[in-house]
Amino acid sequence: MLKREKLKTLIITIAVILCVTATVLCLVFTDNILFKLRESGWDDTKDFVRVIDVGQGDSILIHSNGYSALIDTGDSENALELASSLHREGIQIIDVLIFTHLHTDHTGGVEQILKDFKVQNLILPELSTFSDGIYSAELAIDKITRSGGEVFKAVKGMTFEIGDFDVSVIAAYYDLMDDNNRSLIIKAQKDNRKFLFMGDAEAKVEKKLLADKIDIRCDVLKVGHHGSNTSTIGDFLEEANPVYAAISVGKDNIYNHPHIATLKQLEKRGIKTYRTDSSGDITFFVKNSEIEIETEK
Repeated sequence: MLKREKLKTLIITIAVILCVTATVLCLVFTDNILFKLRESGWDDTKDFVRVIDVGQGDSILIHSNGYSALIDTGDSENALELASSLHREGIQIIDVLIFTHLHTDHTGGVEQILKDFKVQNLILPELSTFSDGIYSAELAIDKITRSGGEVFKAVKGMTFEIGDFDVSVIAAYYDLMDDNNRSLIIKAQKDNRKFLFMGDAEAKVEKKLLADKIDIRCDVLKVGHHGSNTSTIGDFLEEANPVYAAISVGKDNIYNHPHIATLKQLEKRGIKTYRTDSSGDITFFVKNSEIEIETEK
């Protein structure tokens, strides 16, 4: 017989799965137009993608014309710094929050984000009760829906706009078992400049992207899995052909990220590489179809 606490957790989990499933059914009738953005003060002077320094985790801000999308929230230890970074940018509302996958170094900061900001829409991968970030997902679903926001399960082909950026989910391999490889693969584009966000996807996903002939060409690559040697294989880099790469990684981390083999793959191809452990926040401004880079350090 299940204990009361376990039964309560099971009921909540089932309810969350049903809620997200219902949301996906709604997508069938919306032609991939997920939501209408709120009215925003027009500001076309700050169109950028920022890889935020959240230590050994991931958080990426897409900002354009007063609209903001946040991809992942880092871990709980760096949540206050993440919130402060967004406040300094004048952000009060996050139009879209995305979880690439349910690991706590990508979702753990969400509680602080929900305290400090109104989140309009949440996009997240298929839920798994075995993921260590399931609590963060359940918390986000509950608080965002209670405040009138919308929740969507990510599916391949899902698209939306953040100001002048077109953002799309180009792949989501839910048939794979490992949470890293279930990462949403996201692409953003403005003025023909393309950004590819790999979450913690590893070589298995990179090979599937190539086999499925998905367009992964980009100007800026957010390197998968913090620069681990399980990601960023040569064939993938050849096809993606980025000019710049960004690695989100904690200083002196215990995983030895980024791996020397990954750095050599990038260097071999002349890809200019930035790391949050040495550069802090890395901002890619898109102006007149050109990319300008600014680092915190």
